[in-house]
Amino acid sequence: MISINDAQTRESLHRAVHPFEPEQTFRFPARDGISHYDEIQRACFQILYGTAVACTKALWACTPELQAGFPEIATKIEATEHPDFQLFGGADSNSPFASPDAPFAHTFFNIFNYDHGMLNDHKDRGVVTAIYIAPGSTNGESVSQLWVSRNSEDWVAMDSLVDGGQLIIFVGEELEEMSKRVGLDFLAANHNVRVSPRGDYVSHSHSRRDPDANETGNRRSAALILCS
Repeated sequence: MISINDAQTRESLHRAVHPFEPEQTFRFPARDGISHYDEIQRACFQILYGTAVACTKALWACTPELQAGFPEIATKIEATEHPDFQLFGGADSNSPFASPDAPFAHTFFNIFNYDHGMLNDHKDRGVVTAIYIAPGSTNGESVSQLWVSRNSEDWVAMDSLVDGGQLIIFVGEELEEMSKRVGLDFLAANHNVRVSPRGDYVSHSHSRRDPDANETGNRRSAALILCS
C-alpha cells in the first residue's frame, strides 16, 4: 500500500472514478467499441502507470536475481524516463501508447463502477497492478469490496484499509513466473470484488453486480496492470 501525499494527485484520482458513476456501465474503457479518454481519465492512467513503473523499478533495484535474469525490464523502465517518452502522445488521442514498441505497451487500464458488475476470483496477468479505491458509501456488509486471499480460508478486505488516499499494489502473474525462474517466490495476488469473498461463482459478472450487493452505493475503482 502506498500513501498519496500530493493533494492534486488525490483529487485527480477522485475525479476520475466519481464522474463515472452515472454512466450506468461497469467499466471504462468499454470491452467493445471505441472509448474516448478525457483529460481526467488520461491523468488517472498517467498516475497509475507512473506508480506501477516506479514500484517495478524499486523491485529490480533491490533484487539482483531479477536484474540479472530480466534486464529487458530495466531497459523498459529506462525508456519511460527518456525525455521523448510521452503517454497519449501519438496520433490516436485515445491510445496511451504511440506504438506497440513503447515501454510496457501491453499494459491495460480500467475504471470500474461496481453498481453494474463484479469480479470473480482471479489473478492479474501483468508484472504489477496499481489500484485506486473509492470505497462503497453504504453499509459495508451490503456493498462490494476488494478481497485479497492469503490462503483459501483467509481473506483481507482491502477497502476497509483505505480512505481514498492510498494506492494498492499487487504482484501479477508475469512477476510470479519471472521470480520462479530465478529461484524466488513472489506470489501473484488472488483477489475478487464482491460482497462476500467466499460466494459462488457468478456468470456474466462484467454485466451484473453481485447479487448480494445493494443496487447503488458500491465501490468505484481504477486499476492499471503493467504488462511487459
